[in-house]
Amino acid sequence: MNTDDTYSMDPINPDGPPTVSESLAAMPEYVGNYKLTGVVGQGGMGIVYKAKQENPHRDVAIKVLRPEQMTEKRLQRFEQEGELLGKLNHPAIAKVYEVGLFNSVEGKQPFIAMELIEGQKLLDYVESNKLTTEEKLVLLEEIGDGVAYAHQQSVVHRDLKPSNIMVTNEGHVQILDFGVASSLDSENQLQTMLTDVGQLVGTLTYMSPEQASGNSREVDTRSDVYALGGIAYKMLSGNYTHAVNLIPLPEAIRMICEDVPALLGTFSPEFKGDIETIVGKALEKDKERRYKSVSMFVDDIQRHRNNEPIEARPPSTVYVLSRFAKRNKVAVTAAVFLSM
Repeated sequence: MNTDDTYSMDPINPDGPPTVSESLAAMPEYVGNYKLTGVVGQGGMGIVYKAKQENPHRDVAIKVLRPEQMTEKRLQRFEQEGELLGKLNHPAIAKVYEVGLFNSVEGKQPFIAMELIEGQKLLDYVESNKLTTEEKLVLLEEIGDGVAYAHQQSVVHRDLKPSNIMVTNEGHVQILDFGVASSLDSENQLQTMLTDVGQLVGTLTYMSPEQASGNSREVDTRSDVYALGGIAYKMLSGNYTHAVNLIPLPEAIRMICEDVPALLGTFSPEFKGDIETIVGKALEKDKERRYKSVSMFVDDIQRHRNNEPIEARPPSTVYVLSRFAKRNKVAVTAAVFLSM
């Protein structure tokens, strides 16, 4: 089972996030015009309820965002994005029906009413169905197509991770939570994770270096490219790019910004060559060296599957050595001194 939505005892918040029973006890009867019927799940950013809508009559998912994360400025941005999110219409993106505010005992609270997806989270689906590499690449294409479409509509996800991607009972991808992370900047995302160990494991693992460093002005579509590279790495190898759940947050951020993950080919000879190069390019620390768009990432996957030459090229020896030198200035200086 994947660990993207597991929760551990938090040294900063010993009580951790509320349990399902606590969330049920605190569950309001209605959110807007939606009658709540149960708890689907919860994370650092909010709680997801199952609900019924009367007109039209259908089951929906309601994500209620935690009020402590929403300043007046963020609430305004959240509402402004609602109209745009509602216009996203792609087979790989869970449909957003409404974005709004409701009055709770804690004041105005934002919510998102969205399509209720029946299926499994991405990594659970991959594991339970024992997917081949080819089948995993097909899923990655579907995910990439959905993200590329959103980018064309000027929507950057900012929090792509396996737990935000469902696979339906029919085997099709549904991407969740567009717009949720963008109501927070990178610094506030990190602050959220400090109060939720589960959120730390699930989000920081796939966060780009520019996001991990808290530089929200540097976040763009290539940040989603990086996240897709991390998802591909995990799907294919079964390993995270960096084991950030085992180390303190400052060291985890340093690793994401500086340390290059093991090449995919070290896990299986099957990944050497094209697959290793494609995923490696998506995971470049310098966003200028990544694919310029998600579409280019998807195109290279398709070229590989069609036995056509891919556009990406492995990093040159000079570039690899220059990165090594930057990370190991003391060792390189000593080696030069000893060689004199």
